[in-house]
Amino acid sequence: MEVSWVDVVYGIGLGSLYHGLGFWWNGRGKGWPMARFVRWVLGGMALRLVGALTLIAVALKALKLQPELFLLGFGSVFVLGLIGEVGWWHRGASEKQRR
Repeated sequence: MEVSWVDVVYGIGLGSLYHGLGFWWNGRGKGWPMARFVRWVLGGMALRLVGALTLIAVALKALKLQPELFLLGFGSVFVLGLIGEVGWWHRGASEKQRR
C-alpha cells in the first residue's frame, strides 16, 4: 500500500478540531468557581472523547484511510494539545489560588 500524506493531514485536522473545541469549551467556564470548573472540564473531555472516537471510526471506514498514518497525525496533535490544555488549566488554577 502506498503512503498517502493526506491520511496524516486528516488525522491532524481531527486532532486540531478536538483541541480547538476543548479550548473553546474550557474558556466558557474560566471565571467559575474551581469545583464547578473542574466538573465542566472533565465532562467536556468525556464528551469530546466519545465524539472523537466516533469520528475516527467513521473516518477510517468511510474514507478508507490507512489507520497507521491517520492515527499518527491524530495522536501527535492529541498529545501536543493535551500538554497545552493542561498547561492552560494549571495557569488558570494558579491564578485563582492567588486571589
